[in-house]
Amino acid sequence: MLLNNTPLFSVVVASYNNSQYLNEMIESVIQQSWSNWELVIAEDCSTDGSLEVLKKWTNHDRVNLIVHEKNKGAGGAFATATEAARGVFIGMLGADDALHPDALKIMAEAHLNHPNASLITSLAMGCNAKLKPLGAYLHCRNLEATEELIHHPVVGNFATFKSIAYQKTDGFNADLRKAVDRDVFLKLDEVGELKGVNKHLYYYRLHDGGISQGESGMKANQYAIQATLAAYRRRKGTNKANLGAKQYRTLLRTWYFRECHPLRWVHRKKCNELLKRALLEVPSILLTRTFWSIVARNNFLKP
Repeated sequence: MLLNNTPLFSVVVASYNNSQYLNEMIESVIQQSWSNWELVIAEDCSTDGSLEVLKKWTNHDRVNLIVHEKNKGAGGAFATATEAARGVFIGMLGADDALHPDALKIMAEAHLNHPNASLITSLAMGCNAKLKPLGAYLHCRNLEATEELIHHPVVGNFATFKSIAYQKTDGFNADLRKAVDRDVFLKLDEVGELKGVNKHLYYYRLHDGGISQGESGMKANQYAIQATLAAYRRRKGTNKANLGAKQYRTLLRTWYFRECHPLRWVHRKKCNELLKRALLEVPSILLTRTFWSIVARNNFLKP
């Protein structure tokens, strides 16, 4: 959509239990210097009053609120918001984060200057729980020209993509409750070029409740591995950069072990099923000490 020859920029948000941060997030979008924008928020059955906060913004003609009847997780919520987005360009924003006032303008211009780019990212500023800048957030960065996304799990924020490129993929994976960005970035990498803007346009709030922070970090990493394994399978036999077979098996083995460890005491049957699948997919797992440790503790293969 165009307004005075200005393409529409959609900002999509998955909202779940971030009520105290929502007003700052929304205000950072409303204050954008780019004139043609919309904000699409998928509210994913929050239990902390988030819906009540968001409803106060629904009288704004550019804020589109979609309310899930049941919790779908981050993948399902981002899928809902992106499917409803009408923009030429789409940007992902965390419900607890915020944008630099010129973020949409700078990223839109980057997309216009790079028509073959499917995904363009920026740098992020790390902030405390009150959104006070602490310095460059070094866990997110733009890829160098010689690097391949499948070998580097972390890329920059603000993450933006062309809707026409997104439509060439199967979109956000609703089965992923974390690392949904990793999954869709890999898919976008397969249909276009990746570019980076070396400006800090995204304010990343650091707090204990973050979806990829604290205890959630390990769970997010497991989902990131799952997304990478799926990319390997999609890319196998193509000319797109991929993992080597040995790298794939090592990553798959890591995923299995991490899934099995928390189950070995509380859910023996499920743990056994995972280990049996691991034996079929990664026979070399028999050579590892971790496998035999789980077997000994879990009475593996016993009824």
